[in-house]
Amino acid sequence: MQLKLKRVFLLFLSISILSILPSEILAESTISEKDIKMVTSEFAGAFVHSDGRVTMAGYSGVFGLGKEKSKVFYTKNGENGKMWAMLSANDYSFYGIKNSGTMWSWGFNDVGQLGDGSTKTRYKPVQIGKGIRWKSISSNYAHAVALSKEGYVYTWGANWSGQLGNSTKNNSSKPIKIGNSKDWTEAIAGGYHTVAFKKDGSMWAWGAGSGGRLGNGSEKDILTPTKIATKMKHKSIALGSIHTIMVKQDGTLWAWGGNQSGQIGNGSKKDVKKPVRIGKDNDWKRVYATEEKSFAIKSDGTLWAWGLVGSLLGKEKDYVTKPCQVGTDTDWVSVSNGSAGCRFSYFLKSDGTVYGWGNNGNNALLLGLKETSFESDLVLVNYDVKKRKVTLE
Repeated sequence: MQLKLKRVFLLFLSISILSILPSEILAESTISEKDIKMVTSEFAGAFVHSDGRVTMAGYSGVFGLGKEKSKVFYTKNGENGKMWAMLSANDYSFYGIKNSGTMWSWGFNDVGQLGDGSTKTRYKPVQIGKGIRWKSISSNYAHAVALSKEGYVYTWGANWSGQLGNSTKNNSSKPIKIGNSKDWTEAIAGGYHTVAFKKDGSMWAWGAGSGGRLGNGSEKDILTPTKIATKMKHKSIALGSIHTIMVKQDGTLWAWGGNQSGQIGNGSKKDVKKPVRIGKDNDWKRVYATEEKSFAIKSDGTLWAWGLVGSLLGKEKDYVTKPCQVGTDTDWVSVSNGSAGCRFSYFLKSDGTVYGWGNNGNNALLLGLKETSFESDLVLVNYDVKKRKVTLE
């Protein structure tokens, strides 16, 4: 009887100890996209961890810690705080939503893209849209679109092509609510246009129409949210400067918009004004885009790229017009989504290693003494995702 009670006690003790161990210890050794998000601007990149910590690399003037410091190319563990739920970036600015639901922005602000009611550059985060509980934020080039937790859509910043959706082409330095609908579920900013979705699965778009980027068969600008498709439920979507790529729920790949570098992936360089299916595969998982480049990961963990990615794939030409596999590895997890002017990308593997490709200005790829102006092949970024620490010496 005593032996049995002793076994029960030991079992209870083991369960109790496990229940109080840090999540890092209990977590599996593999990294998933839920553990970390990566975003890139023209000047800098950011690694946003699920515990609220952020590490930034590149130009220190947009780290949100004050003015530029020479020879400072990254932030230390937790230096930006431990409260960030998500970050987004346009070419020269960053936006962050804290766990509390408040939104903050910092960086360049020449057309009011920070949303703080001014056009002053901010070297430290300033709160915007006070009184609104924010759910998501997306930015690109010089405008932003965000959703409140109630389901309203707000926009601000540059509006040269009507990308704010408020019936004008006037810039706005403060968030403005677009219409009174509160059934928006997702909103994404392109270079000069915006795409959004409602609860019923319908897709809406507004802003610049050049290149067919709105997907409605026209190239005319649209100044208010306009329904493009009745049913467009999807697993993943990404917007580049002038194109959109999407994975539908059935795993098929679709794209539309400007195609001067083959970023649509249909084998040509002609613009596509309505959504078209790319290839016949139905095992696509996630898509990512920046400028004139497209990236995707399949369900088997392989990485694919097309558009202005010739050097990445070892091609003689700068562009590739169909999805091509990058190497043979099958443990890719995610790719950074970049702004319209972004010239570099991060690629994450399931073991936590990060690779980079493209422009390495301001040491955004964290290569240290190996710093170069441009990396034409994948290079190892000196960032330890599991320890949330730059390993640059």
